[in-house]
Amino acid sequence: MSLALEPTLHLQLLDLLGQAGLELSEQLPEGHVELRLAGRDAELVYAPEDVAASATQPDQDAATARLTLRMSDQLKGTVERVAAQEGLSTNAWLVAAVKQALDKQTKGKRRVGNRLSGYAQS
Repeated sequence: MSLALEPTLHLQLLDLLGQAGLELSEQLPEGHVELRLAGRDAELVYAPEDVAASATQPDQDAATARLTLRMSDQLKGTVERVAAQEGLSTNAWLVAAVKQALDKQTKGKRRVGNRLSGYAQS
């Protein structure tokens, strides 16, 4: 039975470590605490505030929500590499990418009321 519970317990432990990192970050005068994962190993790491990265993060004063995102190891590695090349944290890069995709999507669509317009072919 313990083998069946192991993945759930591991996920709960990661969630607790993430919460601990958030609480520690709130108490720091500057910088933040990151939860870094390498395989099944988790580590809480202090990251000093990067002025350039913080200036590029959108909605600094807005309330934030937490989201768990699952992706392949290969995609995660690519995202981390590109974010580092741009001088951003992985989180800041993902937020900017999602915002850019949403901005691009909403620019092309104009909706008025409940009507759809356009052409259809069957």
